[in-house]
Amino acid sequence: MMKKQSGIAALPVLLSLFGVILIIKVAIAVVPMYLQDGVVEQVLDTLQESGEVTNRTRTRQLRELLERRLENSQVEIPMEGLEIRRTRNGIVLFWEYEKRSGLFANIELVGRFQHQKDFSQ
Repeated sequence: MMKKQSGIAALPVLLSLFGVILIIKVAIAVVPMYLQDGVVEQVLDTLQESGEVTNRTRTRQLRELLERRLENSQVEIPMEGLEIRRTRNGIVLFWEYEKRSGLFANIELVGRFQHQKDFSQ
């Protein structure tokens, strides 16, 4: 007479454990990227609401002001993708950047973010 198996085998337990660990690792890599992007959005909103940026603000001044505010917020975002355009009504800021986070060894997760802010008066 054969006994029926009770419980589960080791392989499904290990695969499930691997899946849970992978999900946690991805969350640890992705969540900080989105939190930093939220801070960038907040910095741009407060900059717009403050009225410090006017039609007379120079591109370099706006870039320095933005860098200073991001530094105060302890956010490190590359400024290479920052594009500031002058329009008839004021200044429009376009910003595309990537944040990278290591996952395993030489595998990285890349988050691409975009912001557009109109500083028209």
